[in-house]
Amino acid sequence: MRASSLRAFLCLGAALVVAAPLAGCVAVAAGGLAAGGYTLATEQRSPEQLAKDAAIAAVAHKYWLDYNVELARDLTATVYDGRLLITGIVPKAAWKAKAEELAQKIQGVKEINNEVQVGQQTGLLQDARDDIISNTLRTELLTDPQVRSSNFIVHTLNGVVYIIGYARNDAERDRVLAYARNLANVTRVVAFIRVGNQSPAPTPMPAAAPNAPPPEAPPSAAPTPRSAIEVTPLK
Repeated sequence: MRASSLRAFLCLGAALVVAAPLAGCVAVAAGGLAAGGYTLATEQRSPEQLAKDAAIAAVAHKYWLDYNVELARDLTATVYDGRLLITGIVPKAAWKAKAEELAQKIQGVKEINNEVQVGQQTGLLQDARDDIISNTLRTELLTDPQVRSSNFIVHTLNGVVYIIGYARNDAERDRVLAYARNLANVTRVVAFIRVGNQSPAPTPMPAAAPNAPPPEAPPSAAPTPRSAIEVTPLK
């Protein structure tokens, strides 16, 4: 079992246990607690929506587990404002379709983006690279004063970076995407970022000019841009 799948599987039981009372926990956190640099003081979602999103993810995993333990082990549910992103690698196309079919039964889901890959599982080396990508990107967003990192969820699988969240304006969105695209070992960036009061329909990021730095970023904030990295909006 690959490392990321094992971690997700072990966390599943805990997620199911905490889903019900989560609303109360989130309300307490809103009073000023912070974890990993992310605070509810700058979170665009309300405490109630945070609780709903966590519950949706837990229920999705429960449905997958009830269907097939391997399906639950191999998939990840990422939820932001009721919009569910399904990622993972499964051996059969039928499993990818089944994961979405089961997710459609979850109350409160506004939209499903099925980004499940069909093929061989990644190895420990690729899992380690993915973890480094996610952690590096989270750190860059956290340390950039022009980005509210608490409004973005980052997940990396097999070199593909997934970003879901909310940006206050186009410039903030572009900074986030530029950071992601400039990281080593990233093959693709898939983003669903709602901007201000705009419709949640995503828009692709323009290709960066060769050797151009991230928007308004200090020289040391990101490595040399990689204009060949594709930025794809979730459908």
